[in-house]
Parts: sequence; C-alpha cells; structure tokens
Amino acid sequence: MPIPKYQIRRATLDDVPQLRKLWAEYQFSVHDLERRFTEFKLAVSDSGELYGGLGMQISGPHANLHSEAFNRPELEAELRQALWEKIQVVALNRGVLRFWTQESAPFWKHYAGFKEAETAERSLLPVGIGDPHDNWLTLVVREETQPAPIIEQQLAWFKAHQQENLNRLQYRAKVVRGTVTLMAFLLFLAVLVAGLYMARKQPLPLMR
Repeated sequence: MPIPKYQIRRATLDDVPQLRKLWAEYQFSVHDLERRFTEFKLAVSDSGELYGGLGMQISGPHANLHSEAFNRPELEAELRQALWEKIQVVALNRGVLRFWTQESAPFWKHYAGFKEAETAERSLLPVGIGDPHDNWLTLVVREETQPAPIIEQQLAWFKAHQQENLNRLQYRAKVVRGTVTLMAFLLFLAVLVAGLYMARKQPLPLMR
C-alpha cells in the first residue's frame, strides 16, 4: 500500500493536544514534556495528523535524544529515520559535538551508529541531561579539536552509510515479497491442476 505523505518539522503550540495524548499512551511524564514541547521534531501528515515525534534536548555541545513515540507503528522505522536525518541537520547548525540517548530501538545502534557509553564518557554527560550512572548510548559527531568542516564530511558519511543499510533492507523485503508471491502462484497452479485432473477422472452422467 502507498506510504502516506508527511513532513518533518518542529513542534508548535498547536501540536500539544495531540502530543499530550501520544505521551500519555507511552506513559511519559506529560506535564514535564509539555513544558519542553519545542524540543520535539514531528512527523505530521498533510492534514495535520501527528504520526510520531522525537525530542532533542541540547546542552552546550551535547544533545540528548529522548521520548520517541509513534502513532503509526507500521511507519515507525521510516519515521524514525526521517526524524534522525532532520535532527542531524539541526544539531550541525547548533554546534553539537556528541549525542546521547537512552532509547532502546535497535535502530540507534545498528543504523545510526550509537554505542554503549563507557564510564569515562558518561562523566562528560551534562548535569541537566541525566544521571551519568544510568545506561547511556552515545555518538561522537566530532571531537572539539577537529575543524568544523569535518562535521559536514562525517554527516555525509553517516547519510551514505544509512542509505546503504536502507537499500539493503528494501532489497531483502523485495526478495521476501517475491518469494511469497511465487509460492502463492504455485499453490494456485497446483490446486487448478488437481481440479482439472479430478474433473477428467469423474465419469460422465449416463444419457437417458
């Protein structure tokens, strides 16, 4: 079926009612997130329906990705990728050097490149983001000593790497769909041949 059209944009005050409902379904702290709604990037349909969202809390050169939630589970993988791509652009413009997250979707490790934060890395976590003793995933965009153009090079590499993974997943899905279609056709053909065989075996009624 065709993928619904949507746009990725920053949350506005008009989005808060839909966000409240979505956050409540995910059992997030609605009161806390409502005060921070401007941190969120949203996937919204042309008609204004909220498909999903992801928060980015920025503290100096650090950014915490948090509270991802989706109204359309069947689009979750695609929406997460689109939100991540948008957030990388925003982070680049804001001078973010390192990402943090406690999101557990496999996407963040296997696709976006996050890894388990080591003890020394967790000590770098800003106080306002969270407890450094908790489990965190982290992704270094660039070291502070790297020249700024390196960011754009790394961002281009991330996008190319992500597109390669996406193409691989799409190819696998195409192979699976083709296999299922072929099996269904062969089953239909077998039933048809069996039906014709049984019809030929059945004796004709006697004429009176």
